[in-house]
Amino acid sequence: MRKKNLEGFTLIEAVLTFAIGGLIFSFVFLALPGIFASARDGERRDDVLFVVNKLKNFQANNNRGALPKDKITQNGLLISGDSINFGPTTDVTWKDFYAGFFDDSFRDPSGSRYDWMIVNCETKNAGETCTNSKYQDFLNSNYSEDNPTMFFVIGSSCSGDTAVATPNNRMVSVSYKLERAGFYCVNT
Repeated sequence: MRKKNLEGFTLIEAVLTFAIGGLIFSFVFLALPGIFASARDGERRDDVLFVVNKLKNFQANNNRGALPKDKITQNGLLISGDSINFGPTTDVTWKDFYAGFFDDSFRDPSGSRYDWMIVNCETKNAGETCTNSKYQDFLNSNYSEDNPTMFFVIGSSCSGDTAVATPNNRMVSVSYKLERAGFYCVNT
């Protein structure tokens, strides 16, 4: 008597197929948030570079490298992106620089307008990490989608992720806290 060849999958083959499919799905499902966060951080890096290039152009075309003329106090100068009225500038303050060189579409990938915090590097010895309390608070804080703040430290340059003092008071480092961890720091 001949055996009939049955076509189809055995129970073990079906279970293995579903297990492997589930494993692949779980890897993709777990990896997607990280991939999206990395993409948003890439946009933030591009935005910081855009700001630094605009600031370099401003310095090159105004008063031999001068920065906007606000007096920066120990508490720094906070410019809320939501308070900006875009249009022609009448002065060369940091707020006017923001309003004159950027438009309403200049936003964090979360959808919020960027805030800027401008501080002086309070350390006087070149090469030492800036000790301004606002900047130190920024370094010690966690990433917050609700507070997309670019930090401008006047009189500093980047050393890795942090701003260090430089003898050139027209040098500015711009830092941004990234979603995936760490900071992105660029010099003018």
